[in-house]
Amino acid sequence: MQLHRDIEKFKVKNVRVVVVCPEKIDVVENFSDTNNISFDMVSDDKHVLARRYGQKVNYFKLGRMPAQLIMDSNAKFVFQHFANSMGDIIDNFDILDTFDELKRQRIEKEKEAEKKAESEIEASDETTENAEIEEAEKYE
Repeated sequence: MQLHRDIEKFKVKNVRVVVVCPEKIDVVENFSDTNNISFDMVSDDKHVLARRYGQKVNYFKLGRMPAQLIMDSNAKFVFQHFANSMGDIIDNFDILDTFDELKRQRIEKEKEAEKKAESEIEASDETTENAEIEEAEKYE
């Protein structure tokens, strides 16, 4: 219930949490209602999502191994951790730190792109200005 305990820390950072469960929908709904879960839970009892995203199913360990994923707003995974056991789950604070670092990197890339675009505009303006001067000099 580590996630349930820390869910507000995710919400403050505008991170939407979706937990995919290997149980049937009635079991998931009952668990969510009984425990007052405040994040989305999805039933994947046929392992469709598990297979699609590469989550291991290990019947010797009683089912699926935990997976923790961060997906950006373009539905691209920017972080993936596939655990080998229940004890191999990354702490929520480490996930939040990873999220913050990915966000920082994205902002840095956006700033670099803005600077590049500004430089290209300045170069274009300078080229246009030089062409106008040359054109004007022809008529002098």
